[in-house]
Amino acid sequence: MTTTATLFGPDDEPGPYYYGVKVMSRTNTLGEAAETVAFDHYVVTFKNEDGSVIARKIVRPGEGVTPPEVSKEGHVLSGWTEDLNSVTSDLEVFPVFTPNKVTVIFIASDKILKTHSVDYGRLLTPPDIPWKRGHDKVDPVWSVTDFSAITEDLTVYAIYTLNTYTVTFRIGLEEFTYTVQHGAAITPPEIPPEEGYDQMPPTWSETGFDAVMKDIYAYPVYTINKYAVTFIGFDGEVLAVEMVEKVSGYVFTGWDQELHNVTSDRTITALYEKKPSLFSCGNMISVNVFGVLLAGAYVCLRRLRKKDE
Repeated sequence: MTTTATLFGPDDEPGPYYYGVKVMSRTNTLGEAAETVAFDHYVVTFKNEDGSVIARKIVRPGEGVTPPEVSKEGHVLSGWTEDLNSVTSDLEVFPVFTPNKVTVIFIASDKILKTHSVDYGRLLTPPDIPWKRGHDKVDPVWSVTDFSAITEDLTVYAIYTLNTYTVTFRIGLEEFTYTVQHGAAITPPEIPPEEGYDQMPPTWSETGFDAVMKDIYAYPVYTINKYAVTFIGFDGEVLAVEMVEKVSGYVFTGWDQELHNVTSDRTITALYEKKPSLFSCGNMISVNVFGVLLAGAYVCLRRLRKKDE
């Protein structure tokens, strides 16, 4: 008669084990005698990447062992550091993980600037944001700011800030200042008329008010009037027509030479006289002298009247 026995040993402690075996009859009667059997084995210790123990398993020499189930966020288990199909010694085994790939797309001005495929959890250096006309006063930024550990697919957009400009109109001593966005239009104020500058309409010193692209400081530009002097001969025939400019602050008083009895070539120069100011030095002196004369005349008249009396 052949008796077969299956031995089960503990699976969590290293070292040799010895088992006592008793024979049991067909009638399930346990025999009194026991036989001691030695059981050789190896201990396989499964550990995490940080060295902490996941599990220990006892394996007979040459047999395989089934590893425990393990996982890591953003990674796929690709194997173990040791061959578990035929164990021939005590082992410390670590899982081998492969990171998933994540895709990061950078978009600027509605166009794909760059696409990156990055290992899960890795650092990514974003590309430089391209310059954009009318958006260069404030530095552009990406819609995502933290690229230290990429853990998911991302679509990142360039954020631009539209320029604003200062437009100032100076009229006389007053200034009128406006804030205008890039490309927007602004209607300049009306330029007031100026005496002696009304033959041609005045203009502003700057243009581009229909689409502002920069800071603007503008002031009125006037064109001085010109007047025609017509020379007529003895028989009424027009001899020449000359233009005489009006000069700001001066009055045209005539020509520097007499124009009758012309017997040779001449160069005629227009004469101007500065407009008198009410409070000019010359006027003040004239007024003071006139006042003294009046006062003297008054005193003389008083004395003559008293003498007659």
